Amino acid sequence: MIRSLKYRIALTVFLLEAVMVAVVLWRYQLVSVNAIREQMDATDLVVLEMLEEISRYAIINEGYDELQPYVEKIRMDPHILRVLVADYRTQVVVSTDYALLGQLLPQLVDGPQRYWRTRELTNASGRVGTLAIEFSSSGLARAYHEAQMQGLVIAGTSMLIIAVVGMGIGFLLTRRLGILDTATRRFAQGDFDVRVSLKGGDETVREVLDPGTARKEALKEK
Repeated sequence: MIRSLKYRIALTVFLLEAVMVAVVLWRYQLVSVNAIREQMDATDLVVLEMLEEISRYAIINEGYDELQPYVEKIRMDPHILRVLVADYRTQVVVSTDYALLGQLLPQLVDGPQRYWRTRELTNASGRVGTLAIEFSSSGLARAYHEAQMQGLVIAGTSMLIIAVVGMGIGFLLTRRLGILDTATRRFAQGDFDVRVSLKGGDETVREVLDPGTARKEALKEK
């Protein structure tokens, strides 16, 4: 059990500020991750729309040989894992995975840190094929980890500053109370000439020093 008043004051200040810092950091991480997720979604949409037009044109005109090297270059983006283009029979005609060429479009299942986005390729006569892109979400996980580590650094620094400030507040307050306690003891022992020198106009001086001075003057007159 903590008996020292200054340590209890420091602990109280530390706990209150710790709660505030935790709330701020939680909000900061939430906003940061959401902003990154929105940016990734916008990037996914741009890639889908761009490949949708090119893939539709390639299927209609059977220009698979021209589309294949293009999707291979797209695959160089670490955010894109696989690109599959299937015709109206769901047969894969363009793929970054050569083993799937000529095969039926496989079942698209999301996995850890990866997910699929698909678009139906259509023209005036109806559906002509399917575009499927597998994206990586490792960037989001990495961004969350970085935000978490940055938050821990900020929290650690803030806690250290708060602890020092709390100790300082506790020391200053207990020092003033210690001076008053010493003067009160001497006064109780009959030393009516004791003087208390405290600067400031806070409650310590107004509520303790002023009434004490008045009582001392009254006793000296008796």
